[in-house]
Amino acid sequence: MQSTLSSTLGATSHPLTNASCVPSTFSFPDILGAELVSIAADTVHNYSTTSLLPGTDVTTRGAIDFCNITITYSHTGWNDSVHASLWIPLEEQNWNGRLLGVGGGGFAASFGPLYQTAAVEKGFVAIATDSGHAAGQAAATDPSPWATLSPGNFNYPAIENFASRTLGELSVLAKHATKEYFGVEPAHSYFTGCSGGGRQGLELAQTFPGAFDGILVGAPAVYFETFLVAGYWPTLLMEQLGVFPPACEIEAFTAAAVEQCDGYDGLEDGIISHPADCDFDARQLVGSSFTCDSDGEGDGDGSKQRTFTQAGATIVEAAWHGINASGISWPGVEIGADLTESLIVTDCDSSSSSPSNPQCSAKNLWTPMLANFVAAADPSFSPSNLTTPAFAELLAYSTAKWRSSLGAANPRLQPFQRAGGKLITWHGTADTTIPPRGSAYYYESVLQHHHHNNDNDNDNISSFFRHFEAPGVGHCAGGKGPLPNAALEQLMAWVENGTAPAVLEASSAATGLRRPLCPYPLRQVFVGGEANSSSSFACAPGV
Repeated sequence: MQSTLSSTLGATSHPLTNASCVPSTFSFPDILGAELVSIAADTVHNYSTTSLLPGTDVTTRGAIDFCNITITYSHTGWNDSVHASLWIPLEEQNWNGRLLGVGGGGFAASFGPLYQTAAVEKGFVAIATDSGHAAGQAAATDPSPWATLSPGNFNYPAIENFASRTLGELSVLAKHATKEYFGVEPAHSYFTGCSGGGRQGLELAQTFPGAFDGILVGAPAVYFETFLVAGYWPTLLMEQLGVFPPACEIEAFTAAAVEQCDGYDGLEDGIISHPADCDFDARQLVGSSFTCDSDGEGDGDGSKQRTFTQAGATIVEAAWHGINASGISWPGVEIGADLTESLIVTDCDSSSSSPSNPQCSAKNLWTPMLANFVAAADPSFSPSNLTTPAFAELLAYSTAKWRSSLGAANPRLQPFQRAGGKLITWHGTADTTIPPRGSAYYYESVLQHHHHNNDNDNDNISSFFRHFEAPGVGHCAGGKGPLPNAALEQLMAWVENGTAPAVLEASSAATGLRRPLCPYPLRQVFVGGEANSSSSFACAPGV
């Protein structure tokens, strides 16, 4: 995210090409408690990299010219260093008059060029923040460099920067710099993010309601503090049982569930559109056989018969239904999701699995949260040794300690509504990482809060907030279902023209599949026609 991007990534830098793209053009706005460290700016020409916007599958490699600005600042007494990366289209005729903030994912506040490039190509001024620690996809799974100051001591300033503070500063910096460069502020400002970036978007709507006019949120980590611990539950069962099912067994359980429930929406297409209606029980398969590649990894180098195991069924059911033990409960991912992406297991290729076999292992996405935000980098902590009651206690601890900071579940959105903001959230029903029911819970909590706190009951939340479900879509992308690739344009139409989205138009860059995504709680149903046509589907109430 530094101004050296042009040299490190192979773009051509011409610092003197545009007289305005120099550090002296820019100043630091008045932000309470923040102070400037440095401003770097240079022109970048013909920059090209594979890029896309969050929660889409439409990639681009278009060459862009932009003014690359890095604003480095700190907060008084916090000993931090925050980098805001601002990419401004080099010439005003290439600017669409709008600002787009782009989020990150996981523990990374920004993915840098991955999203900013696509934003500039579409004509936006693009801004992102590293929130004071490393940006990029490699940093998304590892908070250990910044979450604690030392074992047992949380780094609260860094956590606050990541959770909220730097997000509120983002639009202030971008609007100020844009005005200094073009002479006017953006006519409209937007933010888009998926997963951890979706959490950022919700935090902006809840805490900084005037920062952005429109916010697009995909698969949000709304209950960040809870699902990142609860997701370890199936792995803990594997540790306790001493059994690590091969990936092909997990896939076979999922395939059987899809076969049973695929047609509930009226069309058999490999997608369970209504997972909540699927009453499939993995335990009914125990003892029956299935075919697996000889190494259990689906390489196609031979096959052999295996038998569905009780342990495998127990683990798959735990992934689907989540934890409900010791007075603690949290949902799992939906039936139909590709569990091998969240339950990453290594096949032992033997008749029995045990921890003593070094080929048997279970990798997962959840231990960084446990190690850093629950155990506070205690070197003696090992999640694999936890009992069920002990794990439930840790889940309760994480939820209680971090919900007000790392979470983004405040249902009070009246200030955002009064500011004229519009919010679109969506979640794939086959999300492999974040349970989509969490997004539904949040929407319902906002609905309930506004019902009890608005004098006019007709002032319903659909006037500014709509949530959609994407059947068959994985975590921010992937899966067999189409993505809301045009959702940003639909959000812009809502903000700028008052055209509220009745559905989100979804498409797949890979398959050409097109379908409408329905506003929650309506469900997508097949009404006849071509399976890849939006007109073949309608939105209907749930049964």
